Amino acid sequence: MTQAPPVPTLTVSQITDWGVAAAGGTSPRSVTSNTTWVVSVSAGATWLKVAPTSGTGNGSVTLTAAANTTTNARSATVTFSTTAGSPQVVRTVTVKQAAAQPPTLMLSSTAAWNAGAGVVSVTRSVTSNSTWTVTGPAWVSVSPRNGSGNAPVKFTTKANPTALSRTGTIKVTATNKVGVQVSRSFKVTQAAPPAVKVGMTQIVLSPGLAGGPRGDVLAVDGKGVLWRYPFIAGNKLGPAQKLGSDWARQRLFAPGDWNGDGRPDLVGITSNGKMMLYPGNGKGGIGKGIQIGHGWNKYNVIPAGDLNGDGFNDMLAINQKTGALLLYAGDGKGRFKPGYRQVGHGWKTMQLFPAGDLTGNGVNDILGIKADGKLLFYAGRGTGFFHPARQVGHGWKGMTLAAGADLNGDGRADIVGRTKDGRLLYYQGVGVGTFAKAKQVGSKW
Repeated sequence: MTQAPPVPTLTVSQITDWGVAAAGGTSPRSVTSNTTWVVSVSAGATWLKVAPTSGTGNGSVTLTAAANTTTNARSATVTFSTTAGSPQVVRTVTVKQAAAQPPTLMLSSTAAWNAGAGVVSVTRSVTSNSTWTVTGPAWVSVSPRNGSGNAPVKFTTKANPTALSRTGTIKVTATNKVGVQVSRSFKVTQAAPPAVKVGMTQIVLSPGLAGGPRGDVLAVDGKGVLWRYPFIAGNKLGPAQKLGSDWARQRLFAPGDWNGDGRPDLVGITSNGKMMLYPGNGKGGIGKGIQIGHGWNKYNVIPAGDLNGDGFNDMLAINQKTGALLLYAGDGKGRFKPGYRQVGHGWKTMQLFPAGDLTGNGVNDILGIKADGKLLFYAGRGTGFFHPARQVGHGWKGMTLAAGADLNGDGRADIVGRTKDGRLLYYQGVGVGTFAKAKQVGSKW
C-alpha cells in the first residue's frame, strides 16, 4: 500500500500589509513549510526585491524596498507559494510605499538682478529643509556655493571686460534625502562698461611739417586744438606741439606740398564748405588760412598725393549723395586745375584714406574700410584710376584709421589706427600694401 504524500503547508509571519516609508527599508518574513516554495514580486515592481526567491522547509525571506524618488505612492504584491504537493498553498503580502515629499526651498527674492559693469555684490537668503547647490554664469562668483538648511548667499559679479551687456541665470537647487529636487532661479544682467571717451576727434598723418624723412601724427582734441606729434627714432611719438585752436568746426587734411614751395601744407574744410589752405613753414608750424575753394561740405575728401602723374598733388572726393569718386587735379600752386574727372562709382558706403606709395613703385595708392571692417588696398595706376581692391586687413570696424605718410622714414608709407578704448596703434608699411604687426604708440586718444 502506497502512502499518500503529505498535504503541503505554508505559513508566513506578518502576513499583513507592509507600509513602507518613501525612504525605503527592509522587512524580514519567516516561512514555515513542509515542502518547497518560491517567492515572487508582481510584474513591473522593480523597486521591490525579495531574497531568497525560493526555499525548502522553514526559512526566512527579506523584502527590500528602494527609496521612492517620485511624488506618487506605489504598491506591489509579494506572493509566497508551494511548488510540490496538492493543493498548492499561496500566501500574499501587499507592500504600499509612500510618495516622496519634495524639499522646501525659498529665496528671499527671485527678482531680476541688474548689476553695474564693475564688481558688484548682492546677498539673497536661502530657506530650505534640505541640502542645496547654486549654479550660474562664470562671471558671477557665489559664496557659499553649497549648503544645507537656511543661509545667506553672496553673489559677486566680475568686471565686464566687453563692450556689451551680458545676461545669465542663477539657479538654486535643493535635493532631499531620496533625491527629489526643487529649484528657484533669477536672472542677472550686467551692464556694459561706459564707452571710453576718446580724447582726439580727428587724427591725420602728414609728411613731416618740420622737414626730414619722418612724418607727423596730427590730431584735433575735444576742445578744437590742433596738435602735432613728430614721429621720432624708436618709432614713437615725440612731444606734442600746438598748431592752432580753432579746428572744432573744420575737417583736417594733410595733402603734402599743395602750393609748390617744397614744404608740406595742411587743408581744412569748414562746416559751411569753405576749403582753406594752411601753408607749412617748414619748421613744424603753419601759416594763416587762405580760402581756395567752396562747396566742399557735400564731399568726403581724400588728399591722395599725385594720382595722375603730372607731378602735382591731387585730391579725391566722394560725392556723399551719388557715391561718385571724383579726381580734382592740383595745379601745383595751391589751387586746382579746371574741372574734375570721375574715376569711380559706388563709393557711398566706403571710407577712403590716402595711403601714399605703399608698394614702392612711385605711384600713390589708397586704402578703404568696408562696413564689415575689412581693410582694402587699391593700388594706383598713375592715371588717376586704381587697380581692383585687395584685402590687406580685417577687424577695422569701429576703429579710426589714419594713413598717407611715411612715419619712420624708410621710404614706405605707414598707417595708424585708434581702437575703441583709445589706444593708438602704429602699423609699419612693409611693401606691396601690407603692414607689420601693430605697435602701441599712444593711449587715451
